[in-house]
Amino acid sequence: MNALKTKILKQLLALQADRINELLLYQSDLSDALQSESKSTAGDKHDTSRAMIHLEQEKLQHQFQEMQLQLQRLREISELNPLEQANFGALVETTSDFFLLGVSLGKQVVDGRVIYSIGMEAPIAQAMLSKVIGDQLHFNGKVTEIIAIS
Repeated sequence: MNALKTKILKQLLALQADRINELLLYQSDLSDALQSESKSTAGDKHDTSRAMIHLEQEKLQHQFQEMQLQLQRLREISELNPLEQANFGALVETTSDFFLLGVSLGKQVVDGRVIYSIGMEAPIAQAMLSKVIGDQLHFNGKVTEIIAIS
């Protein structure tokens, strides 16, 4: 299962790098648009356009910071030794699904397997916390068993 975890982390790191690059390109486009608006003649229309661009830049900065944090968490997970309990950085295989605990990046497909990358604050992650192989997990009226952790 460690090989699967390595593939998952590589895929998620590449995904985050791509997303960050897209944000950087968009940020560059916004900077160009702002410069273009600054060169325009003064007036309410141009003031409004500049204000909207500034708001979009602030929103983009928050997204960038969140993505950087997720990237940092992925790197931390990569450096962890295999785990024996469901905690931060664990890849947990249940009888129904795979879960990577620690970073909320949603549903991914790796080697034909669906993996849910979830943050530690997610209710399912909280239900898994400190569980070990063989433990049962009761969540949303369903019972599943943990069959592997790495």
